[in-house]
Amino acid sequence: MGNPSAWFQRLLQHPSADDHWKSMRPTAADYARIAIPILTITGHYDDDQYGAMHYYRSHMEHGAAEAKERHFLIVGPWDHAGTRTPSRDVGGLTFGPASLLDLNALHKAWYDWTMKGGPRPEFLKDRVAYYVVPADEWKCAGRLEAIASQTRAFYLGSDGSAGDVFRSGSLSPSTPGTSPPDRYTYDPLDTRPAT
Repeated sequence: MGNPSAWFQRLLQHPSADDHWKSMRPTAADYARIAIPILTITGHYDDDQYGAMHYYRSHMEHGAAEAKERHFLIVGPWDHAGTRTPSRDVGGLTFGPASLLDLNALHKAWYDWTMKGGPRPEFLKDRVAYYVVPADEWKCAGRLEAIASQTRAFYLGSDGSAGDVFRSGSLSPSTPGTSPPDRYTYDPLDTRPAT
């Protein structure tokens, strides 16, 4: 009935990450065979950031040295749509004017460089470019690991009334003191709107 979709039927037959889906993931040998330049673009708020970073890191781990030198990564202050058409406003946050890249021009310069032997795009000063939020500036690094030289632990704290966004507790580098717990009750059969 209708217009059957083989792809949709396959989704129904394999609803979880089984061997069918795992067989589509590149192996270490696949990464080692990559010989083309790669431009990976993702955002701080990109819901596909996990995939972009996973494939980037896997290529850095298993790729040939020459191919890794031609893999560039850009991480901007964007959601997924912003990786194609950046906006200064994302999810109620507003970023500075430097956050807006002309990605169409960057893509054209990328293809001119990688396919026509043109000059390297000026924006790609090093293999990793990332936007720094409070400074409203782009920084570059030769490797992703060079960006963060240390890790920091943060702790969630509560005053016991995390009922809305304005009273939702705290995030702090200090261990929170004793505080009342927040509680949440969910009943999937109760379809009344939340109050």
